[in-house]
Amino acid sequence: MAKSKEEQDENKLSWICIQGKWAELGKSMISPTHWLPPLADLTAMIIITIQCLWTFLVYYYELWGVQEVTTDGVVTQEATDVGFDPAVVIGVLTGALTFLLSMTLSGALGKNAACLNNYNAFTGDLMAYGWDIIAFTKEEEGSNTKEDIEKMFEILIAMPAICKHSFRGTVELKFSTTAVRTAGTYKKDVNFLDTWGGKAVAKIMDTGDGDGMNAVEACFYKLLDYQHDLGEGKFSQGAATKSWERAYGSYGNMGNLNAYKPPSLFTFVLNLALYLYIILIPFTLKSQQLNACWQTGLIAYFFIGLNVAGAKVGNAFASNKAGSFQTVSEPQKQATKTITQIFETVDAITALPNYGATVSVPVDTKYKQYNSPFNF
Repeated sequence: MAKSKEEQDENKLSWICIQGKWAELGKSMISPTHWLPPLADLTAMIIITIQCLWTFLVYYYELWGVQEVTTDGVVTQEATDVGFDPAVVIGVLTGALTFLLSMTLSGALGKNAACLNNYNAFTGDLMAYGWDIIAFTKEEEGSNTKEDIEKMFEILIAMPAICKHSFRGTVELKFSTTAVRTAGTYKKDVNFLDTWGGKAVAKIMDTGDGDGMNAVEACFYKLLDYQHDLGEGKFSQGAATKSWERAYGSYGNMGNLNAYKPPSLFTFVLNLALYLYIILIPFTLKSQQLNACWQTGLIAYFFIGLNVAGAKVGNAFASNKAGSFQTVSEPQKQATKTITQIFETVDAITALPNYGATVSVPVDTKYKQYNSPFNF
């Protein structure tokens, strides 16, 4: 019986959770995975372990292929149970893997940098959007000015994390948090769906069988609606609209980068070459006997490590609890803090200026009055 989409998503999240727990072991300075980052990837660790076990089986059952035999000073070759010499094939595979893995890693590093740049631009424009909707709005424009701003910031504060988890494939609005303002006081780490802004976004996503806009797009859509209410349909919010457009443009660029997948033909050739190499390499190490186990494991560490790096480094939104490459997690946390701080300035910025007020400047009387030596 085929599994439902919900069961498949649940299994995917469970596997991601297991991988995350394994990667967390790399945080400790005494952990081997801290000093050997590829081992922090559970899949890589499993493949390297299989490589060592396979080599041991080849050694134990003496499946070494062609071996050299010396008889009366004459060296001849005799076939064992396998009966072939994989040296030429291994040489070709080594060259192919060196080229393919180098090219993959180079592209992954470029993609990682582009994702980070676009994410920083995205969060920067969200901050600018927050500045605009507060700075260009005064209390006299409407009786619900602060209420509208509060709803917008309930969405804005949650958006950096929602965007990150959306590209990671683990977005769940029920786990998202934001900040709220109640009776002049601010409260952080509030469940997103317990706020007016969060409920509005969830309502948008529930329309059309939930197969249209994703969580980030629903947030952008609702922000425009709140902005319209805040400006009462006027174009006094032009600066905010431009910030909204820039933020959405950066989000679109991230979507393009994240959606790109290497051609299936390229991936197939790379994986085939890697698996063939893993299978055949033990047959070339007969002279090493039992030492071939750790030697093939070491070789697999470098090749599998490069493959893992190429697959994971390119996704700057991936979970990287071992800290082996740069992701958007730190910029996301900083952006959330900054937007929350902007939210807390709403009272000071939206208040109408009182130009008729008298400002008193304290004077320190311990200093004597200065007398000029010049007489005019």
